[in-house]
Amino acid sequence: MAIATGFGSGYSPIASGTAGSVVGVAIFVLIHDLPWPAYLAITAVITAVGIPISTRAEKIYGQKDCGKIVIDEIAGQLIALFAVPFTVPAVADILKPGFRRLEKIPGGLGIMIDDVLAGLMALIVLQAFLYHY
Repeated sequence: MAIATGFGSGYSPIASGTAGSVVGVAIFVLIHDLPWPAYLAITAVITAVGIPISTRAEKIYGQKDCGKIVIDEIAGQLIALFAVPFTVPAVADILKPGFRRLEKIPGGLGIMIDDVLAGLMALIVLQAFLYHY
């Protein structure tokens, strides 16, 4: 459960998703200097492992997309921050317009997919901003 809950950040009594996002930013701080293939590999592993771990955690907690499960926020942050210079302020939480419906997909995929897509969307927006300004 440590991975599913972002090493306990999902137990935050206030804004557990944001607490999970902070863990994602902390991981970003640790890995941002790695070569981009290594960064992407770590992000891919966290995302891929997050699906079965989220499925198991959902069964243990007995609740669909339980707020304690924040591995999806961690993966989303790492995707959003890919190739972003360390000086850019980290995104505390990503808006997910239209992606919430995807949470209805059963199991860990439903838990992970909205944040992964939100991370990709944020990545595109951040990269567009960085290259045009």
